[in-house]
Amino acid sequence: MMENEKKPIGFDPMTGEPIYEETAQATANAKQPTGFDPMTGEPIYAETAQAEENAGQPTGFDPMTGEPIYGNAPKAAEKKPFYKRKAVIIPAVVVVAGVVVFAGVKNGAFLGKSGKVAMATMNTLTDNSHITKNLAGLSLLESDDYTITWSGSFGDEFSGDLTFSNGSKQKQLSGNVDVDSISDIEFVGNLTSDELQLQVPGFSDELFVYNYTEDKDGYITELVDDDDMEAFDKALQTVFSSKEQKKEGTEGAKILKDFYKGLKFKSVGKEEFEVDGKDRKCKGFQTTITGDDLSDLTEQLQDFTEENYGDSLDDLDADLDDSFDDIYDELDDFPDTDVTFYIYKGKLACVQVEIGKEDAQLVFHGGKTRTQNMELLVNDDTIMEVEGETNGSKEQYELSFGGTSVGELEYDYKSGDYSIDINAGYDDVTIEGTLRGSKKSFEFGISNIEAYDLDEDIDFNVDLKKGAKFQKVSGDKFDIGNASEDDLEDLIYDLEDYFE
Repeated sequence: MMENEKKPIGFDPMTGEPIYEETAQATANAKQPTGFDPMTGEPIYAETAQAEENAGQPTGFDPMTGEPIYGNAPKAAEKKPFYKRKAVIIPAVVVVAGVVVFAGVKNGAFLGKSGKVAMATMNTLTDNSHITKNLAGLSLLESDDYTITWSGSFGDEFSGDLTFSNGSKQKQLSGNVDVDSISDIEFVGNLTSDELQLQVPGFSDELFVYNYTEDKDGYITELVDDDDMEAFDKALQTVFSSKEQKKEGTEGAKILKDFYKGLKFKSVGKEEFEVDGKDRKCKGFQTTITGDDLSDLTEQLQDFTEENYGDSLDDLDADLDDSFDDIYDELDDFPDTDVTFYIYKGKLACVQVEIGKEDAQLVFHGGKTRTQNMELLVNDDTIMEVEGETNGSKEQYELSFGGTSVGELEYDYKSGDYSIDINAGYDDVTIEGTLRGSKKSFEFGISNIEAYDLDEDIDFNVDLKKGAKFQKVSGDKFDIGNASEDDLEDLIYDLEDYFE
């Protein structure tokens, strides 16, 4: 660089432009900035040291505190400009705003009236006790890959185990059953995309098969009515196709969801209910359900039932049309019904149903969970009551009807032990066992039942786990659907000999 070339002595913090000094003398005589305005980035000058010292006027203000900034104050000059501090401030503001929004959504602050009711209902039903948390493993039954095993005994009369393995391409039921009057039976049953297969090792080396996707031309067509066989084939197709089952469940849920979305809610006055041991003022949201509303819903449910289950119900001689006609007749005189949901802290405090002069209330008194204590009243008379409490790791519940206790439940969520006492009037029944569960497994067992006329030892266990393993089956196929009359008669005779 040439000696007489202009040299920057710094850079403007807002524009990035260089600041030059002409000469050393000029620099000495030039006004020198004592700092920069934190809002504009413009330099702040002091004429002389004495002028600085005597200057009483602020040269700017701190944008965060509002405190004045003076030209001769070293600390003010040392403060970071706002454009640097905003790198910390802005993210912090965003985080705080996010927390506020999340809390608002969770408590229904930004939802419409129907949304607040739906949110409160969901929050109430998912406010789980340890018992219901341990039932979460049952959701594995909705997956495509699980194994469930039943095992147990009843005195000396029955013992055995069954295992059902569920996969997307195969389903299998296998087990060993020992019945007092029948010899030990070991079997493996498979359901594939086209066949029902059965192997009974102690009975035959053959693999019995039935193709439920093709027409049959064997002697079975003379023994079984065509409609019954078609219904059986469709039932097997439904069992195999988990996707079809999920589709039906989704369609049914959508009908109910759309019905709810069509309801109109309005705010009503606050009411007091006892929640968590104190009287609470609760906001109310009310909707009116008419007979026409329920008729429209029934019509959709009828179409859904006929489409998905009509053939099976016909085979059972169930007159679907007559059943629904009876419902429509009842709905013709159905009075307008007001349903009011009272909400406290984002959960239900009470659901009130008013039909004419009749009034029913389901009150959620709360506790460890909102549903731990509940009361059902009709015209202010208590009809049913659930009373619960938690002591250490033990949850205790009592169910009463009309002031009379009908059952008690005690559950220790650490050990998994439970006991149920049922007051049956003429005699009490006690059931003891274990319950454990998580999202990946579920175990349930009955180790003891005490009743007046029961003196047999009982042992029963259910074990549900994620994942499925299958036993292999093999052998010459015996095609039941296409077997001749002689072949089927021989099979029947062999079965009679086996079970003698």
